[in-house]
Amino acid sequence: MFARCAVQSLVSGLLAISIGINPLGITGARFMCLLRGALGSLGNFLLLYAVSRIPMADANTIFFTNPIFTVIYATCLLHEPTARVEVASLIMGFTGVILVMRPTTMFNSLHESPSPITESPLALAACILGAAVSGLVPIIVRRIGESVNHLCLVFYFGITGTLLATTMLLTGVQPLTTPASAESFKAFSLLALICVLGLGTQFTFNKAMQIEKPQVCAVLRSLNVAFTFMWQQVGTADPTSSLSIMGACLIVSSTVAVLLSKIIRAGAGGKPQVESGSVQVYGRE
Repeated sequence: MFARCAVQSLVSGLLAISIGINPLGITGARFMCLLRGALGSLGNFLLLYAVSRIPMADANTIFFTNPIFTVIYATCLLHEPTARVEVASLIMGFTGVILVMRPTTMFNSLHESPSPITESPLALAACILGAAVSGLVPIIVRRIGESVNHLCLVFYFGITGTLLATTMLLTGVQPLTTPASAESFKAFSLLALICVLGLGTQFTFNKAMQIEKPQVCAVLRSLNVAFTFMWQQVGTADPTSSLSIMGACLIVSSTVAVLLSKIIRAGAGGKPQVESGSVQVYGRE
């Protein structure tokens, strides 16, 4: 987390300065930008903490309830309407996440020992809190709108993430681990690749959250699981489960349903749902 966030803050800050933009954004929106960065970093840290103590499948399944929180927040806080197709797609996508991840709490056989998730209530609570916190991020970015360049949002996320990771390392909450010398080149190469891919993801996702409804962003977020499953099959020798294939298909289908509904509305002359609506945007009247 430290390396990824440090690279994001450095690159996004330099890019913003190079095109004449203050990385801190406009004065009136700086607190919201800082809040976006802090909540995003906290959500990531809580997920990493949970993964280190409970099975990854359990942690990721719980964490990917964050789109459900996003839809609830969007309806209650932003008063943005949620279409039926978005609700149906959200349910379909989360069902797909469960099938791909196959959490031990749901897929353990009767003869297996209880899931370790029940033995770490603190990690379970951290994962649920991480989902609730991460679900707020699209709401905050939507609230900010396009009054702040998306590079500024990435910069704040990188800075707060770097500070949080540094604090965790210095206090010993998360120990610093380094690869063995024989594998250091490969390990650091993979770390560099993670930083680059994470940077690109933050650029595109923050831009998308600025111009699209939080509900739609929440549905599309589930594609992470489907793509992870696909790359896992390509890059590893892990066996393929029919349930995982079915789950990935459900996730993709949920996304296609949302995209088709938008295309149909646009073709029928419907009003595109990319405007601010009832949401007050900073820097605009």
